[in-house]
Amino acid sequence: MTRLHAPSLAGPALAAAVAGLVFAFGCSSRADRARTAIQAQIDKNLKARAERDSATFWSIFTPDYRYRAYDGQVVTREDAERGFLQSLEGELEVRPETKITIDSLEVHGDTAIVYTRQHYARSQRAADSSVQDLVTNVAHRERWVRTPDGWRVQYLEEVGEGPFFLDGQEVRVDSAGRRFLRLFWDHGIGGLERSYWTFHTANPDRVPFEEGTLNDLGYRLLAMGRVDDAIAVLRINTDAYPRSPNAYDSLGDAYRIKGDKTLAVRAYRHALELNPENPIAIRALEELGHL
Repeated sequence: MTRLHAPSLAGPALAAAVAGLVFAFGCSSRADRARTAIQAQIDKNLKARAERDSATFWSIFTPDYRYRAYDGQVVTREDAERGFLQSLEGELEVRPETKITIDSLEVHGDTAIVYTRQHYARSQRAADSSVQDLVTNVAHRERWVRTPDGWRVQYLEEVGEGPFFLDGQEVRVDSAGRRFLRLFWDHGIGGLERSYWTFHTANPDRVPFEEGTLNDLGYRLLAMGRVDDAIAVLRINTDAYPRSPNAYDSLGDAYRIKGDKTLAVRAYRHALELNPENPIAIRALEELGHL
């Protein structure tokens, strides 16, 4: 009786398995090398920050670097450099426990997508000259590119935030509200207004942001010279918080900057009706000759 033998698969299967292991090992080694190199750049950056060495600090960023904040605002490298110098003015010390760690990393050719966690502890001087201890925790998604001079970060986006601590006490952060602001940076004031009114119609007893969140955005826009956008944002805030004298005196400030004295006076007077001792509204109306 002739015995039939099935063709052996051991050779091809073994070869495929070995090839797979070699490929996986090669990818792992490449990722490990990238992780080591990128972490070294991050550590260099942190050391430069602590030593207030701006040139070394910015050496790990590409010329076209962009930063996207948690609320959606995109900042150019030029603007980020200005912000960096301003932050150094009030910063007194970066504490040793400050660190940035890599959670995960994927390498695709000369690009690496990196997820990091930043624990940033520092002491800084407050507006009243007192010294504060501030600790922030932020998660980032970063895009790094390999250049002839090594790995450089090209794009960084905040994807998570908190907890934050001020003098050892946890500070509540309006993360949901800041996330809502992405509608403004992505779609303009029209997108923010449409989303607010849609939400308000469906949820008349709820507000998707805290009062201070939109108030801060309004003043940020005023500082950028975007006065009309600031007015529109602050008007939404007065609708969301109609009993807030702060919301109305902020709107008055925006109208005053625009040069609309009539509407500025109207907003300040409303703020004063809500709080007859409101110092901002009192001073503004005195200066405008309406008190």
